[in-house]
Formats: sequence, C-alpha cells, structure tokens
Amino acid sequence: MQIAPDLTNGTGTVDRVCDAIDRAASHGVELAVFPETFIPYYPYFSFVALLYRWEGSFAALRMGRRSPGPVTERLSKAAAQHGMVLVVGGE
Repeated sequence: MQIAPDLTNGTGTVDRVCDAIDRAASHGVELAVFPETFIPYYPYFSFVALLYRWEGSFAALRMGRRSPGPVTERLSKAAAQHGMVLVVGGE
C-alpha cells in the first residue's frame, strides 16, 4: 500500500491505514502490505535535517510498543471485518 503517513500525529496514520483497508477490500484485496516502520512513520528527513529540530515531532508520534495494544487491536478488527491479512510495520 502506498499512502502517506499523518505527520501530525500517530493516530492519524492509523486512521489512514484503516481507510486504506476499507478501500482495498472494496476492490477484493485479501493481503495488504504497508511500509516498514509505517506506524508511526520512518523519519526519512532526519538524515537531511538536524535531529534536534525534529526530536519533539518524534516524541509526539510515538504510539508505544505494546502488542497487543490499542493500535494492533484496531487494525486486527479492520482486517477481520474484511477477511484481510495485513503486514504493517511498526517501530
């Protein structure tokens, strides 16, 4: 799946993933694969900008490392609703 993460908050990215699952399911998709470290997102720009400028952004986007947890439960329900298998990269 090629979608952009929400760079303002991690929950917004999960919303986008769930929307993408719904759209994909309507086209008969049974397996959806999202990018590595997609939730919260991989800070590619950290290589071109000074890290201290982005440090607050990273902290705001962290979703926690609990599995199972709220994020995995939400994605599991979305996948089960459509009979879909997901591969979603996390931190």
